[in-house]
Amino acid sequence: MFHKQYKTLERFAFRGLSSIRKLNISACSIEKVSSSAFQDLVLLEELDMKNNPVVGSGLPNGLFTPLPKLRRLFVSASYTSTSDMIHWEELSNLTEIILTPRSNNSFKHVAALPNLRKAYFIYCSFCSVLTPVIMRAFRNTTITEIAFIACGISRIEDGTFDGLSSLEVLNLADNSQLKGDDLIDALSTSTGVTVKTLILDLVGSESSLFIAGLHEHPSCRSAWKHIRKLSVRCTNIVALYVRLFENCLTNLEAIAFGFNTIAKCGNGFSQCLSFSLQTLLHLRYIDMAYFMVSDTPGLEIISGYQKSSNWVKLNED
Repeated sequence: MFHKQYKTLERFAFRGLSSIRKLNISACSIEKVSSSAFQDLVLLEELDMKNNPVVGSGLPNGLFTPLPKLRRLFVSASYTSTSDMIHWEELSNLTEIILTPRSNNSFKHVAALPNLRKAYFIYCSFCSVLTPVIMRAFRNTTITEIAFIACGISRIEDGTFDGLSSLEVLNLADNSQLKGDDLIDALSTSTGVTVKTLILDLVGSESSLFIAGLHEHPSCRSAWKHIRKLSVRCTNIVALYVRLFENCLTNLEAIAFGFNTIAKCGNGFSQCLSFSLQTLLHLRYIDMAYFMVSDTPGLEIISGYQKSSNWVKLNED
């Protein structure tokens, strides 16, 4: 039902489809929905209704009540906020949600969902500065993955991630104004957080971790040693410190450099990258798709660096 024009979802709109477990009605121009529209979908586990006008104008009371097995709900909208239009008491079984927050109250509602594990916030217009106040709601919860994607974040205050002891995955992709050194300071000054996966695709302008002084930060050893997976695709990487991984990211198992083109760095950068990778004894996966250094493909950069055949996986496609 993807991308069809329905306008209205009437009562029992999916009658006879009781075996459906995933339903995608995103971008279908739905403006009105009956509270009984999902009445027959007793086995539904995943519902994607993002980018529909009704998501922003209001969802009727009782809409999600007939969905006892619903675990994943996607209701983000690029043109409007969505979270204040949801009857949260109907979603106690959710484990994953994607939405467009309206205010700090949105985070409180999400954090209160007892079974939630993954929370993705998209187009969060009031989050240009990520603060401890915003993240406070997620302390002492069981949420393991949080994403702020395309939220226009330009700064992260120190201590923002304090107390997020369950947080394992932090995704800040597509925040082009975010400075690498701000993120370093925020993670390094936050206590009780052990992020294992850090996603920074499309983050920063010549300010990725590789030029932000991570290798010299006094708290980097303790704050970053837990990271196992790091993605910095499309981040305008312009420099790499020889001792970066050796000092701070010693437990990396996977790293993604893809879609970066480094100009005017020549063999010095190539040798530096190769040397740095050799310090990562736990590394099992490297993504260097469309990675270029002065017109040299990423595969050539680490050619001649010998490990067992299952040590490194290169993605050149």
